[in-house]
Amino acid sequence: MTGSRSGAGRRPRAVRPKERRRLLAALEALAAGQGRIVEIRGDPGIGKTRLLGELTRQAARRGLPVVSGRCAETDQAVRFGVFSRLLSIQPPPSAEADRSSPGPLLAAMLSTPDAEGALFDAARLLLGRAAGDGLVLIVDDVHWADEASNALIDHLVRWPVDAHLLLVLAHRPRQSPPRLLSSLAQGEELGTVDRIDIPPLTLDQAAQLTGLAADDARLRELHQASEGNPHYLLGLTALAHGLSPGWAELTSDAGRGHDVSDLDRPPGDLVSPVLAELAGLDPACLHVVWAAVVLDEAFDVDTAAAVAELAIDPACTAVATLVARDLLVATGDGEAYRLRHPLLARLLYPTVDPGWRRAAHRRAARILGLSGAPPAVLAAHLEHCPQDSGLDEVEVLAWAAEERLASAPPDAVRWLWLALRILAGVDGEDPERVQGLRGELSLGLARALGAAGQLAESLAQIRQTLRLAATLPATARADLASLCAMLAYSLGQHADSQAILTDEIDAAIGEPPGQRAHHPPTAAGRPVRPQARPAVITLLLTRGAVGLLDGTPPSPDDLGLLLRLAREQQDHTAEVGALALRGVVEAFGGNIPAAAATVTRCIAIADRLPDADLADHPEHLALLGWADSVLGRQLDAERHFSRGAALARRTGRDDTLPLLLGGLGAVYHRVGRLADARQTATEVQHLIRNTRRGHHTNLADAIEALAGVWIDGHGSRRAATLAEEAAIERFTARPTPRRSWWGDVAAIWTAYAAETDSGDPHRTMALILDTGGGETLAELSPVLRPMAFEALTAASERLGDVSAALRWADGAEQAAEGLNLGYQRGHALAARAHAVRHAEPAAAGALYQQAADLFAAAGMLSLRTYLLVQGGLCLAAAGRTNPAARQLAVAVELAGRCGAHRLGAQARAALRSLDERRSAGVDALADLTPREREIALVAVGGKTSRQIAYDLRLSPRTVDAHLTRIYRKLGVSSRVTLVRLVDGNGPR
Repeated sequence: MTGSRSGAGRRPRAVRPKERRRLLAALEALAAGQGRIVEIRGDPGIGKTRLLGELTRQAARRGLPVVSGRCAETDQAVRFGVFSRLLSIQPPPSAEADRSSPGPLLAAMLSTPDAEGALFDAARLLLGRAAGDGLVLIVDDVHWADEASNALIDHLVRWPVDAHLLLVLAHRPRQSPPRLLSSLAQGEELGTVDRIDIPPLTLDQAAQLTGLAADDARLRELHQASEGNPHYLLGLTALAHGLSPGWAELTSDAGRGHDVSDLDRPPGDLVSPVLAELAGLDPACLHVVWAAVVLDEAFDVDTAAAVAELAIDPACTAVATLVARDLLVATGDGEAYRLRHPLLARLLYPTVDPGWRRAAHRRAARILGLSGAPPAVLAAHLEHCPQDSGLDEVEVLAWAAEERLASAPPDAVRWLWLALRILAGVDGEDPERVQGLRGELSLGLARALGAAGQLAESLAQIRQTLRLAATLPATARADLASLCAMLAYSLGQHADSQAILTDEIDAAIGEPPGQRAHHPPTAAGRPVRPQARPAVITLLLTRGAVGLLDGTPPSPDDLGLLLRLAREQQDHTAEVGALALRGVVEAFGGNIPAAAATVTRCIAIADRLPDADLADHPEHLALLGWADSVLGRQLDAERHFSRGAALARRTGRDDTLPLLLGGLGAVYHRVGRLADARQTATEVQHLIRNTRRGHHTNLADAIEALAGVWIDGHGSRRAATLAEEAAIERFTARPTPRRSWWGDVAAIWTAYAAETDSGDPHRTMALILDTGGGETLAELSPVLRPMAFEALTAASERLGDVSAALRWADGAEQAAEGLNLGYQRGHALAARAHAVRHAEPAAAGALYQQAADLFAAAGMLSLRTYLLVQGGLCLAAAGRTNPAARQLAVAVELAGRCGAHRLGAQARAALRSLDERRSAGVDALADLTPREREIALVAVGGKTSRQIAYDLRLSPRTVDAHLTRIYRKLGVSSRVTLVRLVDGNGPR
């Protein structure tokens, strides 16, 4: 046991104010003559010693003598070693002369063989004399104390020293003997022990300790990796500030997968205390620790024994020893174990013998494979021992890469490269299987490289994949080429995507290479051999989908050929794709009757097909969902988007997820699931964070802004920023950005979001007019024009240009008239309401109500809520108090259902204003209950009892009963007289 009197040293930052205050309170009590026992408990590195150092300094400031010591494992062999050694330390020079004898005397007593039993009372008295006018005794790591010292602690807990003595005991609870834990627990119950548990640091405390900002992403990583343990947090922070190559590996979840050469010299401050704990272990215990380091996850004893190459009995003994020493901790039901801190495996990994480590990884892969571990777990071991691997290991690596593609693309890249290297050495095993695996791995690697942001490498791998496919049958090559083209598009390489498909279509049709350049990029009018039809169908479908996304929709001739070939082949999946393509083209082209008929036929086929038939083509469901949405069929759209997204996730077709989730987010916004809309938009942004898919990025931003405008107003600021950025980009971009329907949708929705929350009207108008090609918006899809004209109307009205607002409203009506869709007519009515809201507020209120009803019929609750709020405000401004209150009350309810908190707050504020206006005069309805008053105000609007019941969610009989009581209280006999009475109290 080591001891000292001062404990002086570098002063750490005080990041535990609560625990510090409790220790200072104990010092204040000691100064006032009240002694205590204080227990400080926590895990290794949690900050116990740091807190004891603060206590020592504060005691010295108060003139209180301090004697401190720290137990070691060897102290367990010395009876009463804690107290005999602690009290042998010379007291501070300022102590009085007559206090120099009790401590050494007590130490001498305790060193005798028979110093138990009755001598404990004598020890208490001598401790009291040693304390004098105040003494602080500090014992750190008391879990290593000998049994006799624990017995004396138990006695002092049960029979406290009546003296000015503060006894502070710090220990690790998982390593402490049961007797010590029981004694201190009983003391806490008796009130003789103050327990201070040291929890992990919070994020704010970690920021204070490290000096990093609380919102710094690096701090969050460090805090998560250290689990709030100050020892590891400070060590990792030093690595991060020193730009050590090991920091990323230590803090990353995938750190163990990297080359361990970066960690060949682990930071000494972090690893040396643990190595000291390992120094005294026997070989069996040491091998189990090494096995735990290699496994780097929870394990059972059988697994540890297999990896450590131990028989089960020695392994069980070793595990029990390591648990007692707190190097291992039990998890769950006690059947599994892990190292006491996640960082220990990564810190100790470079210290394990490399040869033993490699063999242990091979043993771990074998035993975990037999137990059904996930592929990613097996891959983490296989990459450290690739020798002697075969096709089975290649398939495990491929499965693991697919499993990690979305969450950790670098892992997927690393495992796929390794699989290809292994495959190069096993060509002779099964040539056909090897060829198939090589193509799958090559395409998977291209996808993983793209997801990891390595776009150039991904495109190179796509070309390599196509070269590998040269010898495949036509249908298999077409499938692979289609996947490559979709991947190239998802990486922003639109021209490469189209070129791949055009070349493959020409090759499938059989056009001589010298004549290909003479043909336009269409397959219509060119004979297709029967054996080539499946390949041509696949390629035409993919080119049609890519063309739609890229702004070059398929021609009617190609669509006709595609549909004919699909039907001749009786390929119902391809027929769904062809009809979905045609439906989107017709819908965005404004041919609503034709689109409705096409989409209806497509739904009839798609709904009959099992998921297995559509699993490889989730893009068909994406296009069908967008056609549904344009037609106002929101429920069908949600169903198809959700089904397609589930299939895409299941089959690893992440390249189709942005289109699917973008459409799903748009539907969520329309039907009033604003929080889901925002979350889905965020997921799209995450999916495409490393690619160049501008249309999808802009669409996700627009959906997030639309939802945010009405949820909390955050989206409004984002919408205004997006509108400005989009306008500037369109004005300054060289060359002119490629147009696409989805790009136009994103631009118009962004402008609409900015305008609905009073963004800069000049920017809004500039973005819309530039996107639409001028005042007629001729370059916009017909289905976007009513919404665009509505936003132009609102912007002009806010600028005070009433004549322009009326002109834009006329444009909205003309655009909606040709579509014959109810919700499009709603945009036109809303535009007219914007134009007249200041000149004719009552008329505007009625128009807003009509528009809201049309959106309600289409299931578009968000816009309905927004327009009801606008209508209520207009009616209130017109003095139509009761109709305004009715519209606003409905808006409040709808806002709650949609999660439109900001709209709800606006409606409630307007209602409060109306109530204040009413209460300013004599209220004829003052004698009514709140429910009766509510029914009376609705009744004067002319609604029947059944309509009132529907609005207020009551039964018609209950409404009639309330009306009878209302008539009696007010002295009226009918609704006519009730209306007159209320009208006499003010306009309704």
